[in-house]
Amino acid sequence: MVHVFKKLICIALILALIKPTYATRGLGIGPAKMNISVSPGEEHLFYLIIFNPGDADENVSLKAYCLNCLRDYKIFGFYVGKLNYTEDFLRFPKTIKVEKNTTHLEGKFVEINIKVPKFVRSQIILGNKTISSYTLASNLKQLDFRIVATAGEKTKISVVSDLKVKIKEETNYFPVFLVIFFLVLIFLIKKLL
Repeated sequence: MVHVFKKLICIALILALIKPTYATRGLGIGPAKMNISVSPGEEHLFYLIIFNPGDADENVSLKAYCLNCLRDYKIFGFYVGKLNYTEDFLRFPKTIKVEKNTTHLEGKFVEINIKVPKFVRSQIILGNKTISSYTLASNLKQLDFRIVATAGEKTKISVVSDLKVKIKEETNYFPVFLVIFFLVLIFLIKKLL
């Protein structure tokens, strides 16, 4: 019994002398949700803050995903195919370095520039055919994005921020296009006669 007790004391002393090391990792983003109104053709600037409460500096990669850029394409109410907006609406750095032991008050500010042009590049997908086109920005109404910040090589940590961009109504271009259409039609008729 004394022999077992001596072994337990030796193990306890050895465990007491070993220094525990803890390494923590963390990543945060703010704000978690944003709502922005943008007029077509204008740029809007906003900031995200990315912070790292962990014990080591982190290299963070940023990506934005458009959640509703692929939509049904209908003509006169009939489904024809898909419409995919291929415009690069958001501009921001793809990677940043975030210092260790930072909070939401001390983190790294990331400048994000959003621009919705008056005419948006898009693709019409009809079965296995793709047609490049342009769409009026006023037809978009709203774009939903998810901005994802990811850190780590082997063990990845990701945080997200949701962004809703409401496209402000603009002047209706239909009368302008109607006048242009009739001018082109008159021009073609004169050429043929």
